Amino acid sequence: YSLSLEVLATAKKINPDIYTKSGLMIGLGESILEIEKAMDDLRSVSCDILTVGQYLRRTLEQLPVVKYYNLEEFRMLEEKGAVISYDEFNLIKDGAYLINCARGGVVDEN
Repeated sequence: YSLSLEVLATAKKINPDIYTKSGLMIGLGESILEIEKAMDDLRSVSCDILTVGQYLRRTLEQLPVVKYYNLEEFRMLEEKGAVISYDEFNLIKDGAYLINCARGGVVDEN
């Protein structure tokens, strides 16, 4: 966790104009407070883009889902991102159906 934050901070120090991005996969037993702390930690290293998505167990070989977050909880996290401010997180996407592809382009259907 700390190494990931360090990589993001270093990228910004090398070139403050590049966008940095991180993603949170939730549903493995973390609390809302832990998610909010992670969001605060990401802002502290000037992370620009944050995605938040529900962990889904694809097969029985993977870890079970501890909690399915409902849409109200996702909205609350989105509001937390708004409280941090749009200028703080340039783009925050959340949702139970968020699909994050490492090599895909940016798609915003809104």
